[in-house]
Amino acid sequence: MKVKDIRLFRNWLKRQSRVQGLDENFIGFSNTGKETDDPKEIRGFFNVFHAASPNIGDRLSTVLDMAQDSQAIYEFVQNAVDCDSTAFFMFYEDNHFIAINNGRPFDLAGIRAILNFAQSTKTRDENIGKFGVGFKLIHRMVGAGNGLQELTQDYTGPILYSWSNKKQLEELLSANSVKEITADTNEKWDDSDTPWFFKILLTCVPILPNNLDTNLKDISYTDRTDLFTDEEFQTFKNFLNSIWEQNQDKFAEEDLNQGSLFYLQLGSDKEQKLDEDFSYFKKGIQYSLSFVANLMSKKGLQKIYFKNEEPIVKDNIDVILESPFTIKTSSEEFQEIIGSLKENDKTRDINIIFGYQKFENNAKYGDLRKSPNFYKFFPMGKEVCGLNFIVHSNIFEIEASRREFVQKDKRNTFILEKLCDKLQDRLTEYQESKPETYNDIFLSILFSNEPNHQQWDWITTTLYKPLIEFISKNCPTSKEGEYKPSSTVVIKNTKLALDPFDFGIVDKFWFKWSKKDFDNIKTIDGNEDTSYYKVVKQTWDITNLIKEGNLNSIKAWYSKLDAKTKNLFHSELLKKWKNETDVKFWNKIFEIPELIEQVIESNDFKVKSNYIKALTKLKLYSYKIYSKDSYEFKLLKIAKEVLTTTTDIESFRTKVIIIDSQSIEHQLNDTRDNDKILFRESNGKSWELNLSHVLPSYVNKSGLLSSIIKQFDELELSLHTFFGIGKQKSIDEIYRILSNNYQNIVNEYQFAFLGLYSTEKNKDHFQYFDFEKLIVKDVMDFYFKNKFPFPKGYEKYIANDWIPELSIYPNDYALDSEKLPLKIRRWLEDDETEAKLKFLSEKVGVNIADSNVVKVRKAIKRDGEVTQHHINLIYEKNTVLLLNTMKWIQREAITIKEDYQVSIVQKILKTFYIKNDYSVDHPQLYISEVKNGDVTEYKFKNNNENDFYLDESKLNEIHKAGLTLKQIFEVAQKNEKQIFDFRMYPNSELTKSDWTEIEIEISPDFQKIHNNSWSFDLSFYVEWEHSEDVRILFHDGTMPQLTKFEDEILKEHNEGNFCKDESTGIIYININSAFDNIAKAEAIVESIKELPDKYLSYHKKKSIDNAYWKWKEGENPNVTKIRKEQLKKAEEYSFQWLKALFDWEYDATIGSHKPYTVWFEKVELNNNLIVLSECSFETIPARVEYHPEPIELYVKKKGQTRKIVCSVANFNEFELTLQPIEQVDISYLQNFKTLQGYRANFKLPGDDVLMDRLRDNLFGAKAIAPREGSIREYIQQNFSNNKISFLFGPPGTGKTTKVALDILSTLSFNSNSGMNTKILVLTPTNKAADVIIERIVELLSNEKKLEEVALTYYPEPSVKKLINYCKSIFSNREYQDILVRYGNSASSLLTEHNILKSKYTLKEILPNKVLATTVHRLAFDELAGNQLKDPSIGWTHIVIDEASMVSLPHAVYTLLQFKTLPEVANKVGLLSTFTISGDPFQIQPVGKTPNYIEHGIEGIKGWGTENIYTLFGLTNFSLARTPIGNFQIKKLYVQYRSVPSIGELFSKYKYDGKIKHKKTKDIKEIELGDSYLDNINLISFPVFDEDTPTQEDIFNIQKYGEFSAYHIYSIVLSCELASAIKLQNPSKTVSIITPYGTQARLTKEVSYAFRNQNNDNHFEVSTIHRYQGDENDVVILVMNPPKTNPYEFSHFNNSFLINVGISRAKEALIIFHPENITGYSEITEAVKPLCENLNEIYCSEIEAKIFEGYKNNGTSKKIMDIVVVSGFQAFNVCDLKEFTNSGKEYLFFADNRNLGKDEMRYANVIINLSKRNPLINYIKPRPGLLVEGIVTGIHKNNKTAFIKIKNIKARAAIHCNSVSNTFVSDINQVIKVDQKIKAKIFSVDDKGITLTMRGVKQ
Repeated sequence: MKVKDIRLFRNWLKRQSRVQGLDENFIGFSNTGKETDDPKEIRGFFNVFHAASPNIGDRLSTVLDMAQDSQAIYEFVQNAVDCDSTAFFMFYEDNHFIAINNGRPFDLAGIRAILNFAQSTKTRDENIGKFGVGFKLIHRMVGAGNGLQELTQDYTGPILYSWSNKKQLEELLSANSVKEITADTNEKWDDSDTPWFFKILLTCVPILPNNLDTNLKDISYTDRTDLFTDEEFQTFKNFLNSIWEQNQDKFAEEDLNQGSLFYLQLGSDKEQKLDEDFSYFKKGIQYSLSFVANLMSKKGLQKIYFKNEEPIVKDNIDVILESPFTIKTSSEEFQEIIGSLKENDKTRDINIIFGYQKFENNAKYGDLRKSPNFYKFFPMGKEVCGLNFIVHSNIFEIEASRREFVQKDKRNTFILEKLCDKLQDRLTEYQESKPETYNDIFLSILFSNEPNHQQWDWITTTLYKPLIEFISKNCPTSKEGEYKPSSTVVIKNTKLALDPFDFGIVDKFWFKWSKKDFDNIKTIDGNEDTSYYKVVKQTWDITNLIKEGNLNSIKAWYSKLDAKTKNLFHSELLKKWKNETDVKFWNKIFEIPELIEQVIESNDFKVKSNYIKALTKLKLYSYKIYSKDSYEFKLLKIAKEVLTTTTDIESFRTKVIIIDSQSIEHQLNDTRDNDKILFRESNGKSWELNLSHVLPSYVNKSGLLSSIIKQFDELELSLHTFFGIGKQKSIDEIYRILSNNYQNIVNEYQFAFLGLYSTEKNKDHFQYFDFEKLIVKDVMDFYFKNKFPFPKGYEKYIANDWIPELSIYPNDYALDSEKLPLKIRRWLEDDETEAKLKFLSEKVGVNIADSNVVKVRKAIKRDGEVTQHHINLIYEKNTVLLLNTMKWIQREAITIKEDYQVSIVQKILKTFYIKNDYSVDHPQLYISEVKNGDVTEYKFKNNNENDFYLDESKLNEIHKAGLTLKQIFEVAQKNEKQIFDFRMYPNSELTKSDWTEIEIEISPDFQKIHNNSWSFDLSFYVEWEHSEDVRILFHDGTMPQLTKFEDEILKEHNEGNFCKDESTGIIYININSAFDNIAKAEAIVESIKELPDKYLSYHKKKSIDNAYWKWKEGENPNVTKIRKEQLKKAEEYSFQWLKALFDWEYDATIGSHKPYTVWFEKVELNNNLIVLSECSFETIPARVEYHPEPIELYVKKKGQTRKIVCSVANFNEFELTLQPIEQVDISYLQNFKTLQGYRANFKLPGDDVLMDRLRDNLFGAKAIAPREGSIREYIQQNFSNNKISFLFGPPGTGKTTKVALDILSTLSFNSNSGMNTKILVLTPTNKAADVIIERIVELLSNEKKLEEVALTYYPEPSVKKLINYCKSIFSNREYQDILVRYGNSASSLLTEHNILKSKYTLKEILPNKVLATTVHRLAFDELAGNQLKDPSIGWTHIVIDEASMVSLPHAVYTLLQFKTLPEVANKVGLLSTFTISGDPFQIQPVGKTPNYIEHGIEGIKGWGTENIYTLFGLTNFSLARTPIGNFQIKKLYVQYRSVPSIGELFSKYKYDGKIKHKKTKDIKEIELGDSYLDNINLISFPVFDEDTPTQEDIFNIQKYGEFSAYHIYSIVLSCELASAIKLQNPSKTVSIITPYGTQARLTKEVSYAFRNQNNDNHFEVSTIHRYQGDENDVVILVMNPPKTNPYEFSHFNNSFLINVGISRAKEALIIFHPENITGYSEITEAVKPLCENLNEIYCSEIEAKIFEGYKNNGTSKKIMDIVVVSGFQAFNVCDLKEFTNSGKEYLFFADNRNLGKDEMRYANVIINLSKRNPLINYIKPRPGLLVEGIVTGIHKNNKTAFIKIKNIKARAAIHCNSVSNTFVSDINQVIKVDQKIKAKIFSVDDKGITLTMRGVKQ
């Protein structure tokens, strides 16, 4: 039996994987057990598919835990469907399992897929689930739980056999031993029909039996010969043969000429679980087969055989499947979702199937609620949502385990929304066409449960609730074909054949089904299912009909009833009305006499009771004759029978109305009482009032009842007791009447009644009345004269809030609150007598002149004496009187200073605090004067918990601190606080916590220490601080100490070398900041080791010592994570946040780097300047541009080396220009014409002195930045809104020119005004500094341009003054003393005008008025021996140009450094104190942080995302002032660069469409072949991920280092296109720009090759970063992505970069964009929709056009023919030092020059470039030549047209006289723009070509 050699297959996969040191016979990950950098490490085959997963167990668990065991069954079935099987078999017993299908055998892709769950072969709609993660789940079947132990320890695994013909299957069945198996060594896997046979270990390692696979090693790298033994093969064969024999009949029915089988030994619990789940997955698979049959074009799976069960076929299901809902790809609906679909879903129709059960009233109905409700061909096992229907769709988005939705995915929501819409439409049709089907679907929805998990809320919202809402609006009724809203539908619960309409109810209809129709339906837990109440919420019986019916309709219906129906009606009524208490019901019954008789004759006590209680009124006539047949008699008799409680009887009495002979109605209760009210006390004393006094409207009506009572007595129905006749009206009844009818108490009798009633009831009943009309004098006289008991406790109702026992008379000794109320005082003083005073004192309780409290108060004022006894009596009467006495003393402002006063006060305090619970809610005794350290006076004052207390111990503490009580007292007074003297109070009763302790604080002055401290930021120290959770700052000198009370400094001194702020946890240590970093490190470590253990543990001190020595030995820890945490923790735009942002960038760029060497392979000379290129790095490090010190350059050739000391003259990312400093070096270089063959290098230090100095100035010991607080708030506090202004200049608007103009205007204005002017211009790059000064010189030297530009912005008088000033300073060359360009520059213009002053000291150039340099130099103290920031310079204006690229730390430093500059006049055309010029929507600062991955995933801001615009919130072009600070924004609206279509593109993209365009119309002058380029072009090109093996390598995305991406095809095609454009349009400028450095570097190398072939063939190449500020006629923007699913925040999607990229072109913009991006693309999503007249083309069209011109020059016809790869599977840029001896770190070859052997082998890219010629061979024009052309424009005079002639370079014109043989006055009458014409050349001269159409046939 021959099988494919899986050993060779493993070796082939090894070669494909590119994993170094991999042994394909080793099944594990690494022989070390983990991932290491050890060169001797051996990697195992597990790496092929899991290279990033050293922990095999963790990796496998992730997948194996995704689903349950039954899911594995679906994986086998899905596999069978995908390979076009028509039959599938599955058998298991005795822990053996086998699955067989008769589909296509496995191919190479299929085998790779089942071994690699990251790969899937699904490409077609019919492939419903092939391999992938799901198929990995079968491996969990081999063991208990997830099977991990059996897989990784016992090495169990499935065996696969896949055959191509019946003979191969028979060979397997007949094989007796593994010895019969041989291996086919043919490696053309898909070209051979040899069967696959192997066992799979660890889910991904295929092996042959051990007699063939002899070199296998297990996970621990141990040799094994038992991983696939003959015994295991025999076990497999025995089970297979047994199954085959037992099921011959089944196998014989199916075609097994091809197929696959899987065998595995089940884990210990797996067979039982499969049995338990059998019915579940059997039903699920039945449904799945039906879905497949409904949707697949091919025959599909027809039968499934499970063990001994009947075969499962697609038609044998208990669910009705609706015909599919289809959304065609061509439909508008499809376009709604296409943007969210995966690529392979974008070309297939969307199918949705809805399934439901036919309704049956039995317990099985509703079983769908217990099963999965959603299918993607197969059930999603976790989606058991409780719905009574199922849904399938072919584009549901599901998790990798395929058991559940990707919850809330847009695609899934779309499908359910569309299902809802389409199902509702179909149901609406069914109402007429298929009512029975409608009813079944209606009930399936009705009996669905609402999904009850939060994860399903989107299902509830998009599917369940809309469907419930629909059926609620369309409920079937009992009338066929009638559907009503659920609010009008009720469930019938009566046997009577009647309709609600019979009772006059027109808005209610019977539901189609009654309760009985659903009585067998059960819920999931087996209870009665009442789901119908969700929609139809009411069940109506006969009582509901009566309640809601019309009385006349009910009477009419009742009158027509026959005897049988009437009896049924009465029967139902008698059952129901015993529980009916609704008055609405009984009111209808009252109107039907026959029904009333039914009640009266009823023997049901409850019915009678309900009837009587529902009665609303009973009328009895005093003049009427009653009998036993009277309705009133019968009613009263029943009432006496059924009403037994007092409450019910009283309630009934209120319904009885007595009508007198005048037909006047009277309440029964008003006709039965007498006129006396009597109150009795417990001591026998009584008090009497008249009812008529208390109830003035009372009239005796008892005579009205006499005749009625007499009649009913004669009829033997006594009503005396029942009616309550002849009794005195109860006081409760009187009170009720009083409260109901007399809310306003009007007389003393009513008041007296309430007093007696409240006393008897022991409850305040006054509170419910109003006493405004009560006359107090009458009340007081009533009690005074009648001796009635005064209503103690209710006096407040006589006078508001009056408490007599707290009242004092006379007023002199009373608080306002203690004075008698005014009305009481008037009553007393109108006729003041001793009797009245005695009454007030003894009966009422008022304190009069001889009371104890008045005596005490008089004594305080030296009027009499009191004893402790007096005070005790006051306390016993009411404690409040003592409290009020203290308040009275306070009010009278009595100073307690005499001994007798002190004695009385102490008695009061002693009595109060010993006998009363302690409280401070009253005046307390406070010190009011201190002299000579002693208390001399006290005063009562209001207590405050912030007041201080003083006791003996605290007084001693004050003295011990060397302070006096007077000092403390004065500080307290200053802070408006008091001192409470604890010594005056009984100590045992007071709680000191009610006051504040006097605290004398002796502590370090942390504010002073902190403000003068600095942090240490070397990486070893930062890492130690973070890991040990320690915060230490360092201070110059010993620690300042403060002695304070209440923050008042009483004493200052310095002491101690360290301290700790417990509030912040910061430790401060005395360290000299003047030390260098090495000395600081040593001093800091030693000082930390000496800290006390209470400050820092021994362990932490030991760990800093270890970290320090490791650092000294060269280890440098990575602290990136720490920096990011610090940044996250700090508040945005605080100074702490700014420092964290700076530290992160510092560590990323400098802090962790050692000195390194930069090599250049190419050295050239240019007028004594050295030009270096072909850098060893991707691009030249940006630090070179700002390097402040001379560069020591080493130039080398064949052992010769020359050191040349240079300064940086010019810098870009690919070329560096250096200026030799020493004359001897210049002389040396003059001996050379060329330096060809030379190489050069120089070293960059690990430290960056500019960054170091900025850090020290911003955050060091003498930092100008505050330690804490908001930067935004600081700026707003220190900068008025006129001090800073912004110049917002979008691309091409002349921003640089405007800044230059404003500088000149300011100089001119101030010169005329005699004002001093010093302008400092700061830029992010030397290039930007050059440009601003060059622009000023350009304006000075070109008066015409100066005037033209100035008139655009300034009034004419101002322009004249400006021109005169500029002419003056230019003509006398004064401008050379005014302007200074300081720093590195290669500008020949500045050198020519003697403005470049980089060799001079700052002192020598200070007289100048305008200095431009980079912002990086500002913090650098050693600049030419001086400091730019020196205030003595006298800067008046600061300009920051290209501000978007200036980092936020640099910008903040600049503002802080010059914050004290005075504000200058804010006039038009003049600079502000600070002018911020730039565009917030162009490139941000260049930095290492955050990289786009971190930005995208973690959302952290960093150096590269923050600038002055983000600080001030300038994010909108429409803003007039900044949101932060309200600073003015001056905007430039007109762009001069681009044609309108390009200008309008970036205007809409970033500037709200508000930019205007100087160029009024688009022009198309760029030729390509025989046509013109459109203004905006989008070229699509293919890209594939790096690991896509089936594509040509040149289309793969490659990576240099970690992030920078490149793409070979787009490099070559863009260069070919640029070359073709340049050759055909030599006068036009062309550039290629790209977001990634490596792409630009490789493109640059290729461009050299083109330039070498043809000097005219020169085009520029740059990154977008470096291209800001530049422009060209044609710009090719190559958007090569980092991956096919790029990060949103990658360079590829960076809107700032894109904005710069699309705004550089003057005439033609060409965007290269990948066609197959699966993630977000800013170009296609945001830019493309804004393009008007966009020309979209595919790359192959460009290839065809370019290579059309090359056919005669070679054989190349496409890009693939000119790109050759040598020695690599893909284009990986890598470090090649170890391969070559050239010393080059990176090799880029871009032409066909001779390469050495090693170079050929290790070159990354070799592009063979043939000689390039123009695409068009132009014809020389001559008169008489017949030509073809196209009209490109018509002159505004309508006489002349302009023509582009085919194959002739020069432009032509034709006059209206020459377009026709007849006279033409308007050329538009004959020809139009874009019209093709034929003509003859009439003449050729210097002005061009003149044409004629006369005589030429068109």
